[in-house]
Amino acid sequence: MATEYKIPLHRFDVNLLPPEARQVGTDAFKTAVMLHFAAEYAEQGQTAIVTVDDKDITVMAFPAQATALDFVLPMLRAGKIAEAVPYLESLTKSAPANPDVLYNLGIAYSELKQYDEAIIRLKRAVQLDPGHAHAWVGIGNAYHRMGKPAQALEAFEKAV
Repeated sequence: MATEYKIPLHRFDVNLLPPEARQVGTDAFKTAVMLHFAAEYAEQGQTAIVTVDDKDITVMAFPAQATALDFVLPMLRAGKIAEAVPYLESLTKSAPANPDVLYNLGIAYSELKQYDEAIIRLKRAVQLDPGHAHAWVGIGNAYHRMGKPAQALEAFEKAV
């Protein structure tokens, strides 16, 4: 079972982070926060997905034997696509070579009408797994929605 909670940024003790990562809002800060919570939960035999935005740190913790994607997919199925995107982005940082994470992130961006972002993620998925038919279909759909039928057809042909 997953647990999820938010910590307002102003309540987080930046002294828990390395000195070079204490500037709130920087990429170094976000990465250090993610690593901090990942390590904290790993000590307890759990895994954590962490997102950091301009107001909050959001932590989703779950048993280590489950995959992080197992907890994000129900969000997507429930139509909570915008809410799932930060978690999927976080997963791409911890598992950059996972074509299934990239596929789901690409489809989420496509559903949010962010087709360029979708195509970037989906092309990365097929680069890692050229036989990922669903990712090729996702690329085709994104191009179709952008009004680019030639690129759509090319992607659809690679799916079969």
